[in-house]
Amino acid sequence: MQITLLTHDPILANSVALMLASSALGRLSRGGDDVARLARPDVLILDANLPRRLMRALRRRVAEWDGPVPMLLLTGGDKGAAVPNGFETADVLAKPFHQRDLVARIHATQHAADGDIHVGRLSLDTSARHASVDGEKVPLTRMEYEVLEFLATHKGTTLTKE
Repeated sequence: MQITLLTHDPILANSVALMLASSALGRLSRGGDDVARLARPDVLILDANLPRRLMRALRRRVAEWDGPVPMLLLTGGDKGAAVPNGFETADVLAKPFHQRDLVARIHATQHAADGDIHVGRLSLDTSARHASVDGEKVPLTRMEYEVLEFLATHKGTTLTKE
């Protein structure tokens, strides 16, 4: 998997690089200020603190790519932080974060882009927001589906009530 990280924070860049290297998740490349040359990655990780001019250029570049790109937005500690215009579909991970959370969010972002999540006999169609077990549709409320999708994308991770 090709993962591209865009940040101006060298500490964040080094931390993410170390976390991904030890998880053997994929190749990480670090994008610079010249986003016009940025190749389409499998997952794009963005620091929400990037300058506005770079975010605008990135929105234009992403629009040129064929199909949607799974994005993970790293925000400054507030889970309710404002998401930059044009990146509303990005998954959000608040800083600071643990390696297991970063890896889980990357997997979840990738699965959501694929449209299906499979855990054992359970299948979730994220685009239609339907759940099925052994091919039989399971009727769920919106909240039940969201909880189920959250748990399925965090499989193997210890979770708190928050």
